[in-house]
Amino acid sequence: MSEVENTSFEACLQKLMTSLEASLYEEATAQLANLHSAEIARLLEGIPPKARTQLWVNIDPGTQGDILKDLSEDVQSQLLNEMDVDSIVKATEGLDMDDLADIVPELPESALHNLLLTLDHKHRDHLKHVLSYPEDSAGGLMNIDIITVRDDVNVRTVIRYLRLLKKMPNDTDKVFVVDRDYKYLGSIHISTLLTNEADQNIN
Repeated sequence: MSEVENTSFEACLQKLMTSLEASLYEEATAQLANLHSAEIARLLEGIPPKARTQLWVNIDPGTQGDILKDLSEDVQSQLLNEMDVDSIVKATEGLDMDDLADIVPELPESALHNLLLTLDHKHRDHLKHVLSYPEDSAGGLMNIDIITVRDDVNVRTVIRYLRLLKKMPNDTDKVFVVDRDYKYLGSIHISTLLTNEADQNIN
């Protein structure tokens, strides 16, 4: 980065911090309006965590995804862990699979499951492909193949469904519960299904 660019960045950062310290959050957000996502990411990395959080919640969800992919892992992880599941899904749903794959390892588990449910099989398969890490790496421990069941059925129905599948994804130890709108509600370990009464409702 040239000296001129660095001077410009420092000036932007100082102006941003002045607005945030005065609790002028709309003014601070407006300062980001014409900046590239990478520039916004750099500014977010340059301010304290508390100020970063205050600024982040005022940024349009439609642009948050592009900013997230340009953040360092530490800052990315901080912001993702402070967001609720719906906000994460809205922020990341417009990203291409390669950019999404960079963010997936930092997602909270519930957000990851909800996000996967928004993808069709084609996009889920592509995400699986770009997440093909060596088996002994952290990414290799991730399993994005999921089995979903409705919350209004009983244990007997779920077990029958699993048998009909004949083959389950490798390392599957639980099924994911969704409602009528396919919204993620939680997960149930297969061992729990096997040790509960057949008439017990999933919900």
